[in-house]
Amino acid sequence: MSGPSGTQEYSGVIPGGYAYYVPFEIVPPIYNGATYTAQVTACLVVNNAITPDCVSGSANYVEEDHPPATIVGTPYIVNSNNQEVTALPSNNTYRLVVSIENTGYISYTYTVEVSDSAGLISAQPMQVTVPAQGEATINVPIYVKPSNNPISDTITVSVYGDGYLDNSASIGINVLPSRPGPFTIVSVSTTILHEGEQNVITITLQNTGYTASNIEVTAVSNIASNVYAVPSTTQVDSGGDLTVTLYLTPTTAGNGVITLGLTYSWPFGSGVFIDTFKINVTVLTQLTVNLVSVDGTPVNALASINGQETNSLWVTPGTYVISVPGTVSISNDEQYVFDYWSNGYGTSTTITVNVNGPTTLTAYYIKEYYVSITDPVTGKSVSGWFNKGSTVNLPSIPPSISYNNGSRLVFQGWSCGYPASTTVITVNSPINCMAQWVMQYQVIVEDVISGLGSSTTITEGTYWVDKGGSFSINALNYKPNNSNPIIPLAYSHAVIQTSTGSSTTSSSVVSLSSINGPTTIELVWNYNLVNVIGLGAGVALLGLGIAYRDKVRYVTTMIIRRATTMVRRGGSEPGTAVRGVAEDGTRVYAQSSEELPVRPIEEGTRVRQEGTVVRSGESTVVRTNEEKEDAESSGQQKEETKDKG
Repeated sequence: MSGPSGTQEYSGVIPGGYAYYVPFEIVPPIYNGATYTAQVTACLVVNNAITPDCVSGSANYVEEDHPPATIVGTPYIVNSNNQEVTALPSNNTYRLVVSIENTGYISYTYTVEVSDSAGLISAQPMQVTVPAQGEATINVPIYVKPSNNPISDTITVSVYGDGYLDNSASIGINVLPSRPGPFTIVSVSTTILHEGEQNVITITLQNTGYTASNIEVTAVSNIASNVYAVPSTTQVDSGGDLTVTLYLTPTTAGNGVITLGLTYSWPFGSGVFIDTFKINVTVLTQLTVNLVSVDGTPVNALASINGQETNSLWVTPGTYVISVPGTVSISNDEQYVFDYWSNGYGTSTTITVNVNGPTTLTAYYIKEYYVSITDPVTGKSVSGWFNKGSTVNLPSIPPSISYNNGSRLVFQGWSCGYPASTTVITVNSPINCMAQWVMQYQVIVEDVISGLGSSTTITEGTYWVDKGGSFSINALNYKPNNSNPIIPLAYSHAVIQTSTGSSTTSSSVVSLSSINGPTTIELVWNYNLVNVIGLGAGVALLGLGIAYRDKVRYVTTMIIRRATTMVRRGGSEPGTAVRGVAEDGTRVYAQSSEELPVRPIEEGTRVRQEGTVVRSGESTVVRTNEEKEDAESSGQQKEETKDKG
């Protein structure tokens, strides 16, 4: 222990005297902190002589090896603005202000150390020299380590002398995150955008710092004139997520950048924090290939864009090879055939196109129909694919083909509805046509006149009847033309001759239900001798006796009024001929004993006709105009005969 030299009067009043002390020194070894008792005896000195009048006392003391120090007041922390703070944003450096008093009698250098309970404070030990019985203030730099969350902490300041703790003091602080944010990008929903369409991008950001408040977002881009940014909230806690939705319509294809700005603040200061993000994007443009017919009808087929079968593709600017099918089948008889490209790209099905923005190409097709027109009879045909609206010349088909055996084929038209007269058709749909023929068989109607020793056959009509068709006649409508001779004709029966046989019917109405081959209908007529009327029955004969001897024949002319049969009148010499003129002017010839049939050319007529055909034996005689005159003169001969009679 040491004290000031000499005698010192201590403050205070001691009744009856003074207090003195005597300096003394504690010599090593020093047991710092050990407690001792000092014994003091004071004797009265008179005339420099110590008297036995003494008193004694003692005092306890602690042995120390340095002057003790104490912390004056409470340490405190100031920021860079020299402001006292207790809320300390992390990741920052502050000053810890400590005042130390030296209570000893000599100047001494002390060591100051700082620690905290959360382990977030970092500070180096510092030394400070304090004069005896004086004070000194020290600024200890402290660094607050980063923290993502607010933490309550306690800082302890300790003052050491010669390695011994003299004094300590504690202060409470709040360690804060270093700042709100910064935010980091967690995810971006897409970086591939479509030109000319509104695109939506969702960006997720995480707050890595303290709570961020008053959040605002902005966005700009070099590929869109306007970018609208909408935050999901205006405040995000530490570690929380912020969702920002971007709306933009790119106007330029290619690579681009979106710059996102994030502005926010926090409750522990007036500072504004800004985070900036750059998002690289690629803007695609649309390449469309339309396949349509020339009349605008869509063609159901796919194009190929750089080998990918599609009619529309979002692409980056560049060069692309586009192909379309040359033929698109709709059915077995309908198809589309490529014709040409729009935009002047020509007529090849494969083209190369430079794409820098939205591009639409149109491949035009012509619709074709398959046409098959055949005639199996003549072997003629037309077939192939024809453009819609084009014309086709039909094969030239004869109206009929005769087989010269009582049968023929007659061209009826086409199975697709075109009549036989059609030569050119327009193709507006698939056409599958065959020539339509019908087999016809010849039906011949003949009058067979028999009796008086001979038989005469007269063809009354030739008809063509479709195979399987029916045929019906009334025989009375085919009565021979010589129905008014002296001896009348009577219908007997009909004989039906076919390739398979014959049949007979006595009915005057002959009906055939199905014609399946050439057919002859013979209408048999017989002379009715019962009705022969003699000269007294009103037959006036004017005999023109032109007699020729030997080889000259007799010719007898008769006027036939009502009878249906006549007999020869005149000489019986060979070669004698009888000539009769019917009342209607028809002239007939006959050899002896022959029947003299008279047939008008037209059914049911009994008038004078030029070229009336009759038969004389096996020969045919045609009545001429000259013979008509002879018939007229016969009337005069009749009158003359009456006169002679």
